[in-house]
Amino acid sequence: MTQAPGFGFPDRLEMAAEALRLQEADADWLLESLAFRLEQLLPERVSIRRGGLIRPRVRGLTVLADGQEFRCAALVGGALGASLAPVRKGIYGRPRRVPVQEWVRLLEQALEREAQRVDTDREGLNRIVP
Repeated sequence: MTQAPGFGFPDRLEMAAEALRLQEADADWLLESLAFRLEQLLPERVSIRRGGLIRPRVRGLTVLADGQEFRCAALVGGALGASLAPVRKGIYGRPRRVPVQEWVRLLEQALEREAQRVDTDREGLNRIVP
């Protein structure tokens, strides 16, 4: 590739393309690892969408926790998109988009609240049934 003297456009373009490839690889890795861990921990609450012919990859995942539906999916261009929606008595509310870091934090908090409820319920049952 030739470039005009004093202009680093092709170099910058190649660097930007490489950064995008790395970002896509990171997003794929994050989605794959999240899906694997959540599927191991909460198989009945997690649904995973996979796609691809030769090597199926995780394209998205959905987790139901603490009255909310948490969704995370691979977007065109390699980025991740995340949303959450309230769920009450089987009725799904309007989803709202959130940054992936916030999504992970909110999912952790929802799972912690559910774990505390289970512990409280277990303690109550142990008092009733020795």
